[in-house]
Amino acid sequence: MKCIECGKKIDVLDEMCHYCGVMQYDEEPVKLPVLQRRANREKTSGFSDDEILAMGLYPKDEKYKMSLISKIVGR
Repeated sequence: MKCIECGKKIDVLDEMCHYCGVMQYDEEPVKLPVLQRRANREKTSGFSDDEILAMGLYPKDEKYKMSLISKIVGR
């Protein structure tokens, strides 16, 4: 990998260039929390939890199916 500032060759895992001292990566990577990503995905599907369960649109995973059932019953 090359340094973003001076262009000299550095290791991919180096956070800072050994030649010019410029940080190569952000301090903290920007990540969405898992629950927020899940909520965004559910909003874009266009189906309610009831419809997903009734039509079998969920992944064929017993744990996911049970979580859908518990969400519906818990309302």
